[in-house]
Amino acid sequence: MRVAIVGGIYNRSPDERNSITPTPEENLAVGLELHGFEVQRIGLNDFSEISSCQFDVMHVHHLAKGTLVAARRSGPKIFTYHANNFNLELKRRIAQRVVELRFQKLICLSQSEKDTRVAASKNLLVKMEVVPNGMSFESFKSIERKFNDQDEFKLLFVGQLLPVKRVHLILEALATLPEHVTLRMVYHNDTLFAELRALAERLQIATRVTFVGKLGPTELVVEYLNAHLLVLPSQTEALPSVVTEALATGLPVVAMRTGGISEQVGLAGVVEAIDNAGDLTNSIRLIGNSYPQFAKTAFTRSQQIPQEYSLQAMVDRHIAIYTRILDKGSS
Repeated sequence: MRVAIVGGIYNRSPDERNSITPTPEENLAVGLELHGFEVQRIGLNDFSEISSCQFDVMHVHHLAKGTLVAARRSGPKIFTYHANNFNLELKRRIAQRVVELRFQKLICLSQSEKDTRVAASKNLLVKMEVVPNGMSFESFKSIERKFNDQDEFKLLFVGQLLPVKRVHLILEALATLPEHVTLRMVYHNDTLFAELRALAERLQIATRVTFVGKLGPTELVVEYLNAHLLVLPSQTEALPSVVTEALATGLPVVAMRTGGISEQVGLAGVVEAIDNAGDLTNSIRLIGNSYPQFAKTAFTRSQQIPQEYSLQAMVDRHIAIYTRILDKGSS
């Protein structure tokens, strides 16, 4: 089977791609190749290649101009949203609707996402499939964390310094928490670095905040293992890999209730609406006040995560979908 995988990551240079954690589309491409599939990787901006490539199945990741180019192609096509933002501007709503009409299957990353999309448009039910992103857990290990009230309590943020991540809420919450609570931030996009550093200075917490920057996969696992709590107050997420990674090490999580995060975390943290720094502070305090219980639950969850979010499960589910589409087309 020839599968064309179309994604924005393939517009980056090989060196750039190798310097970051593999994306879901690349994990899928590698998994398909291990099963003997012929995979063609195409960037979302490579319009001519999208228009001319030969395939049995085309699988497009993310909504972009290239996705609309793919929508014009005949043949079996699959689209994965990788997004949980339902308040799209008019042009993007129209573009998404075209994709939903022209593609044979639409992949959601969580049951929550599927339920929300189907509630908005019930005729999409027959096209919707749920396939969580999978990842490799070979470099991960889990521990049941301990915390003494006199120790440093280490918060960890992993992501991009972008407005949607609302990192400023973590800094504002930190300013109201005891001195022994600290924050480390790991990121590969530093758009708001200067603004956030200035905010830490104004809040007089600069000595308690470490801007770590970009890390490789092995170093990132060490950060998870050294932390007491992952904090992710993003306005919107689909199925953030950082939550899966944190839980794989037994790290409890505080996060905004959005996308599939509740399904990821279960009882291994607090997932609630976060409208302001006060809400985030309350969630962090709730974890801190019952830390042994949350640490134990997170350790239990770490034993389940590799099965639920394995690469093999993700690849197998996609192969089953591809096969059904091709079988239906040939019947």
